[in-house]
Amino acid sequence: MEPILISIIVPIYNVKDYLTACVNSIISQTYSNIEIILVDDGSTDGSGRLCDEFAAQDSRVRVIHKENGGLVSARKAGAAAAKGEYILNVDGDDWIGENRVENMVERGASLGVDMIYMAGIYKEYEYGSVYQWGFPLEYGIYDRRKIRDILLPGLVDTRVFLKRNISPSLCSWGIKKKLFQEIEATVDNSMTLGEDLVCLLSCLVQSKRISCIDEPDYHYIKTRKGSIIQACDSQIERLRLFTEKIKEFFLNHKYIPNLEKVICQYIFHVMLMVEYSSCWFKNDSYLFPYREVKNGSRVVVYGAGNVGKHLISYLRKDPRYPLVAWVDTNVIADEIENDLTVIPDQQYDYILISVLEYETACDIKKSLINKGINEDKIQLMDESILTWENIPSCL
Repeated sequence: MEPILISIIVPIYNVKDYLTACVNSIISQTYSNIEIILVDDGSTDGSGRLCDEFAAQDSRVRVIHKENGGLVSARKAGAAAAKGEYILNVDGDDWIGENRVENMVERGASLGVDMIYMAGIYKEYEYGSVYQWGFPLEYGIYDRRKIRDILLPGLVDTRVFLKRNISPSLCSWGIKKKLFQEIEATVDNSMTLGEDLVCLLSCLVQSKRISCIDEPDYHYIKTRKGSIIQACDSQIERLRLFTEKIKEFFLNHKYIPNLEKVICQYIFHVMLMVEYSSCWFKNDSYLFPYREVKNGSRVVVYGAGNVGKHLISYLRKDPRYPLVAWVDTNVIADEIENDLTVIPDQQYDYILISVLEYETACDIKKSLINKGINEDKIQLMDESILTWENIPSCL
């Protein structure tokens, strides 16, 4: 029996400093029956020339040079040229472990499944690696019913504050070529937010069997600035397009249990991470999404991640909620406190925990209570107000 050919698509835009590590990690795979499709999406930093050098050195490497059209456009071009039975996506500034393709084939593709989910990734920071996306479900084969009842809700959200069970990145999945070609072709080229999720949702709906395996050897570089996206008028336009596509998916698949709730919550999750102020400035009765925080409340923001940064930016422009301090024990910066206990509690009415991951937010709350902070002053995001009716009209 001929070994299965795997097509590996690498979209590339101005990643010259990272590209050698990326391509070498693919060339050196223990599973050799692969084709490597490097899609140069209009790079201007010499990445395109470097792609041609790789093609000259290894006959498995093919290069597509095209005008800049964005990540979706680059993946479409790669998929159209693919000859393999399965497609694996790798971003041009990331790298993979040498056994990744072999594991994907042996525990998934060789079984004839439609998709293979490779659980776990490593995020590479300047200070080291951080493991993410551990898989709390059972490894093995999922049939149509389990895909509908378990994997689909798990891909979106089991609770709003980032407790997804499954990575929404295409780079964590191996997908049959025909299925990926058909679905990715329907994704709007202008999407620069949630484009992977939109593709994956439709792929899961059309799959009969999916293999979920423990294969975390994907390394996602978190230190690079810039990306393979097109210019966008605003964050709101990105959100609007994402929300439109997600709503469209829900309307076409209402039969899936709990899908309405989890998709609605996922929309809010993305909004909070991407554009806080443009969505919530219209609210006049309380500070979204903290129902108990009324106008005039003096607040301390705990958290310096994406949501915390957006919330701080908003509060600095809104005099209705006087900002007393910004706190995060894991961040060292001139404007951020590292010890909340040095702030007298009479100076603030509420501490707003601006952390999406639910367990982390609860842990922070417990630690503050243990340090003597009044529990009534600590506010977590209120999940109950995240409903379809509260999605801003601008979206």
